[in-house]
Amino acid sequence: MYLNVRNRLANELGTRIALSTFKHEFHRKLFENCCEQAENCCVQHLKSQTIKGNNETQTLSCPAKWDGWSCWNRTSAGIVAKQLCVDFAYQTHERLPEHCLRGFSEKKCEANGTWFSLNGVEYTDYVQ
Repeated sequence: MYLNVRNRLANELGTRIALSTFKHEFHRKLFENCCEQAENCCVQHLKSQTIKGNNETQTLSCPAKWDGWSCWNRTSAGIVAKQLCVDFAYQTHERLPEHCLRGFSEKKCEANGTWFSLNGVEYTDYVQ
């Protein structure tokens, strides 16, 4: 119990320190939104082990993950997962545009059950 309380307090202090480094409220809110999305992604995947793909009996798959921008479901090998780009990816220096072209992102699960890599680094295509 003591360790849980101590860890929670240390985390809250670390969060306050990190948030105090932002010069503008706008950027602080973007950072907080990103962190919330990452946490929601983890919680979602801890609760559900759903595989996205055509063949639900297939066991080989890429793991669910947060790539720093988006939450990706566990995906069957050989499938290209697609989703709308996240809101906080569309920004200007001081405000989010009221209307923006919502692009799609893609992440390819290779036949061997690993996420596609480009030059040795796991890759998500946010240019769609």
